[in-house]
Amino acid sequence: MAPTLQGIKDYLHSALAPHVTNGYGFNLWLDELFQATNTFGQLLALNLYIDLTTGAITESGVANVLNHMVHHGDARLSFYQCVEDKNNQSSCICQHSSGQQHLAGDRYVRVMTYTSMAGYCCTSLTKKNTPETQAEIEQMFYDEDHAERCPLSMLTAWWRGRMENVWVTSKADLDEILNLNIDSKKKASLLRTRLGFYGCDTGRLVFVAYPAGAACEAFQPTSLDANPGCYFFVSKQMQATDTWGETCSLNSGFDGMKERVHRPFQGLTDDFETEIIGEVEAQSPDMNHLLTVAWSRVP
Repeated sequence: MAPTLQGIKDYLHSALAPHVTNGYGFNLWLDELFQATNTFGQLLALNLYIDLTTGAITESGVANVLNHMVHHGDARLSFYQCVEDKNNQSSCICQHSSGQQHLAGDRYVRVMTYTSMAGYCCTSLTKKNTPETQAEIEQMFYDEDHAERCPLSMLTAWWRGRMENVWVTSKADLDEILNLNIDSKKKASLLRTRLGFYGCDTGRLVFVAYPAGAACEAFQPTSLDANPGCYFFVSKQMQATDTWGETCSLNSGFDGMKERVHRPFQGLTDDFETEIIGEVEAQSPDMNHLLTVAWSRVP
């Protein structure tokens, strides 16, 4: 029988209370997390329940965040601001108990906004990130004539995300979307929706495809890999034949996509590929769908 929301709260209390140093503060945090109007707080609770009951992460690992956390009234944001703190990230990211996962017959690909990619290029090339520089970078690395493009090996900065991890998906799954007979805006918008990019309603998406056999330590993501901006992240139980995580789409009727996280590495090589996918169109996320998916993954 599936647990109730109160049952999940009771479980988290019994599992984590022995490891926290401030029991009163922990109880306040837990109460705020489960408030009826706190959709994203309840989602964090469900994710922690999935990860803890399946053994993906440990009680002491979660308690370590709680013991360093400054609770300022927003339970979810307080938790993830602590995870995001540079002093805590190394003990949180890429910690799934199943360990490093291998990749066969596919390639990793990172999907990101053009603004984020341009920012990475500016860091590598020690340029100021201005609209003029972004236009220059587009000409350097996304010229329609591939022969005129600059080599990606020029980009030597650390390849990382908002935290010291990078979220990637399957190149084979991306290609299915790119090969659809629809215009570039619809492709970008569909990809945004299936990847669960909450709040990404304007601008362009790009992809950066990794070379086959790229040496990066990739893991199924857990609650502790997410950050304050990962509103639609939903944990997934590890399956014997499926060692990927799965995104939660922004709306019902659309499947999620495979996802993993890997540690940062320094610089790209000319074996990487990058292309602009298209400009996204605004879409309202479905919060009921988000909770439905989360509950469907509760063991």
